[in-house]
Amino acid sequence: MISYTLIRSRRKTAAIYVRNGDVEVRTPLRTPKGDIDRFITEKEAWILKSLVKQRIQAENKESFKINYGSIVTFRGNQHTITQRSGTRLIMADDSVIDYVVIHELAHLVEMNHSSRFWEIVRCVLPDYKTEQKKLKVLQQRLVYENWE
Repeated sequence: MISYTLIRSRRKTAAIYVRNGDVEVRTPLRTPKGDIDRFITEKEAWILKSLVKQRIQAENKESFKINYGSIVTFRGNQHTITQRSGTRLIMADDSVIDYVVIHELAHLVEMNHSSRFWEIVRCVLPDYKTEQKKLKVLQQRLVYENWE
């Protein structure tokens, strides 16, 4: 049986919340313990899947720590966001800007565009290809509109 925190309140339905690796069950005040246990058992697969997903996301974020000292000493022929491209980037959606930042930060770990590099990006931003396409559309629009 999965361990959980039980909160009884004046509600009409039961609900399960999985947050930060903890399981919380909220039920109406007079719900029998046996009914609650059956409810948890029925939803066990969903709860475990949610716990695993949260753990993987937490591990991905933990492994993507930035060593700020390396930014100062960062040399070589790597990508840089120039002031000019930065001013154009401000026209992009926030999600596209997030993609660009994650892309550039991934270069602190992997200095190329190898499959390992794209795996780092994917771990932090699973739908990065969607944002990549949006960025290409923006680039095409700016070329068409003659932005220099």
